[in-house]
Amino acid sequence: MALRLTPEQALKMGILSESKRTSGKLSKREKIKAYLLKIQSAQCKVTPLNNGALVEIEGLGVPSLNAMLDWDQKTEAYSYKKEWHKLIHYGALESNIKRTFKCINKPCELKIVAYHTRLLDLDNICPKYLIDGIVRAGIIQDDDPRYVAGYSVKQHKAKGRVPSIIVKLEYENETHK
Repeated sequence: MALRLTPEQALKMGILSESKRTSGKLSKREKIKAYLLKIQSAQCKVTPLNNGALVEIEGLGVPSLNAMLDWDQKTEAYSYKKEWHKLIHYGALESNIKRTFKCINKPCELKIVAYHTRLLDLDNICPKYLIDGIVRAGIIQDDDPRYVAGYSVKQHKAKGRVPSIIVKLEYENETHK
């Protein structure tokens, strides 16, 4: 996901100094810092369903492959991944689902709907850290084919709403076979 911050927004977030504001461009390091802050300020809610779960993230779109490949160092990529994991883990904890929800340990389909301010090329949408975060939060057992039968990603223009992601995890009930 390309980060589009105006110099004024970057200055407000403490990423950009006043002297750099006049140039209007963020360095790669400043873009990384801004995106990590954006992940940290996003909100996540997890809701159990009869045949799965619903993960809603407000304030972010699905990451792009280009953004992930843009990291220069492994430590930057690790920080990015870790922030996604924390976002979903804390969302699950705050939603208090652990009392009533058991980890999904059967094949499920993940239906991902993203609302972006700017649409991405379909081959550039990369939900890896999102799915890994769902696993780390204990919502599904693992992301291997035994537990994730498949996933689909759709995207829409945000049009007056905050960028967000909705992930619906569904498994087939044995009673409906």
